[in-house]
Formats: sequence, structure tokens, C-alpha cells
Amino acid sequence: MLVLAALGTFPDYGISFEGIWGRVAYHLVFLQDYLSSNIVVTFWSLGVEEKFYLVAPFLAAALLKLRTLEQ
Repeated sequence: MLVLAALGTFPDYGISFEGIWGRVAYHLVFLQDYLSSNIVVTFWSLGVEEKFYLVAPFLAAALLKLRTLEQ
């Protein structure tokens, strides 16, 4: 979807093509919630979701380790 939108294949979906490949690059590494999500605006939520799923297992493991240390 990102590549199709960046290529301008959707009629009547206007985006600015200035610096488009730089914006595609930070969308691919899920930074669109920190930088402007101006290719497909709703992609900001994917950035948030990816960070949650990267951090959640470590947080769960830390909480389980803390719980076992208290027992």
C-alpha cells in the first residue's frame, strides 16, 4: 500500500512527491508516528503498534522475572 501510494497510482489521492523516497524510508522503519505521516495518514498507528509489539515481550519478561524474584 505504501509503495502504491508513493508511486501515485491512486487517482484523486494527492500527495506531495517532493522528498517522497526519504519519507518512504522512514515509513519502512516505522518512524511515521514521530515524523510526519503524510503519505498515508493512517499509517501513524502502524508505527505505534510496531513499537508496542517490540517492547511488550521485554516488558512481560521483566515483570515475570520480578515476580519470581519476590517469591
